[in-house]
Amino acid sequence: MKEFFSIFKNSLTRKCMALLMSLLVVGAASAQTRVTGTVTDESGHPLMGVTVIVVGTNTGAITNLQGQYSIAAKPGNTLEFQYLGMVSERKTVGGGNYLH
Repeated sequence: MKEFFSIFKNSLTRKCMALLMSLLVVGAASAQTRVTGTVTDESGHPLMGVTVIVVGTNTGAITNLQGQYSIAAKPGNTLEFQYLGMVSERKTVGGGNYLH
């Protein structure tokens, strides 16, 4: 009986370690940062209702009354800003939460 619990314990320990390692790898692979900003017009007035999309994904956000947005994106992702009646603009996410 003691041998059975020893085998079970070792097997359970291995499974837990494998699960932990896979979660760490998945977490590191999908490391995203929060990109925040304010969208304004040429005069510096905030634009409400601008659609911000991470190109190639289903991730998006809309600016609030103050023109502010917050979106999850990885460095190297491209954000597209779309606003009715204006030309769309694309910016690349840098190494922090800033755009190029």
